[in-house]
Amino acid sequence: MPRKPSDSNQPCATALVGFGKIAQGYSQDKVMARVMKFASHAQVLTAHPALNWLTVIDPNPLALQAARQDWSIEDAAESIEACRHRHRIELAVLATPPQARLKEIAAFPNLKAVLIEKPLAKDLKASQELIDYCRRSGIQVQVNLLRRGDPLTRSLKEGRLQELIGSLQCASGLYGNGLKNNGLHMIDLVRMLLGEIASVQALSPTKLEESPMDGDFSFPFALTLAETGKTITFSPVSFKNWRENGLQFYGTNGRLDYLHGGLTVLHYPLSESRMGGGEMEVAHDRPEPIAATMGEALYQIYDNLLAAIHGQTELFSTGHSALLSTAVVEALFASHREGGAVKACRLEGA
Repeated sequence: MPRKPSDSNQPCATALVGFGKIAQGYSQDKVMARVMKFASHAQVLTAHPALNWLTVIDPNPLALQAARQDWSIEDAAESIEACRHRHRIELAVLATPPQARLKEIAAFPNLKAVLIEKPLAKDLKASQELIDYCRRSGIQVQVNLLRRGDPLTRSLKEGRLQELIGSLQCASGLYGNGLKNNGLHMIDLVRMLLGEIASVQALSPTKLEESPMDGDFSFPFALTLAETGKTITFSPVSFKNWRENGLQFYGTNGRLDYLHGGLTVLHYPLSESRMGGGEMEVAHDRPEPIAATMGEALYQIYDNLLAAIHGQTELFSTGHSALLSTAVVEALFASHREGGAVKACRLEGA
């Protein structure tokens, strides 16, 4: 049965499971700090007044030492079962590899919510089982697909994209470091801004095998939108040269570049064409920068989740929505295995 919304005014008792880069390591990156006010979970857990960060779980002794010395977390343990506050924890933040996520959730007996790093689990079937367990247990699931919490990206979703470029004519993107790792973020962004995806196709048998995730690689692909039939194409790039996760949108009234994962957003309006009277062109040489807000996105993800725990709002990035993006990724790998066959990517029961 779903649990009742929390009516407690006490800060939410929180455990951080996994204490690597996204959990706390990025906090030390001075270059990232220039644009990302909140680059790690530890930074939000320390700063947010509605969170009571009690526990860190990680099997690495050096990670536990960092939790105690750098973040003043006394309850730092090698396993969930060994932590002192296990029965108090209401929010579990899972920044671990995806293989044991359901077991990690089940180890906390009084959870109200989880915040999960993507991917949800090792595959679509395991991801569905995790979501089903949380639904039966009344546990809210927020997935850290960061752009869904970014104020600027949310404004694009809520109508600003169409205001800037009119009706979509075409779009294309770049990504790197693996389809599961970074491609998933761009696929989720397409779904967020342009709508659901009906079918997919791998466009080449090549593999760009750069990814921090086992079994992951990059390849060019196309997504076909369900509502409009428009096709969005993506090409992989090697991060050994330079990194990019971005999209370019062309509409009836101009162009929008969403680059560097959302850190650079440029609008190009229309102007009179130089190739003849009575025609228009996109002002590619006169971009209008739009102030990025990605540095606040992780804090907003938490803020939204806490409001949802109290029954005040809907989640930005639900487990079900993440399942839909995962289904697209799995369909793309199936298309790649089958030589570029067009694959539907509808989620069973959706």
